[in-house]
Amino acid sequence: MCSILAIPADERPLCAILLATCLTIILRVVKRYLANLRHVRDLPKIASLFFGFEPGTRTRLPHIPWICPVNDYTVYQPWLKYQRARSDLIAFPSLLSSTPSYVIASPALAQYISSRPKAFNKPLHM
Repeated sequence: MCSILAIPADERPLCAILLATCLTIILRVVKRYLANLRHVRDLPKIASLFFGFEPGTRTRLPHIPWICPVNDYTVYQPWLKYQRARSDLIAFPSLLSSTPSYVIASPALAQYISSRPKAFNKPLHM
């Protein structure tokens, strides 16, 4: 166990500054994630620590609930996720992403979301 007393007295302020900086960054990330969850609260969603949705990466990742729920992305049955959600729009809020990702089955809905990026908390460079 590391103790603050084991650190020399002249280095303690630096350690305190580093600790405060790390805590501030962690709190900002959690606050942003909670805001994203609040933004997509009425949509069907699959929340995760990070979003690994690329087909090549996704097949190599283990299924770990909430951290990387690969099986929930339905790798081998692509339409099953829409059937489970009973919707053609699914949000993927991720702790390590500043905006939620959306998966859309309907071309009309994709056009609607692309024309209103602010309403869906999406960056303008989609």
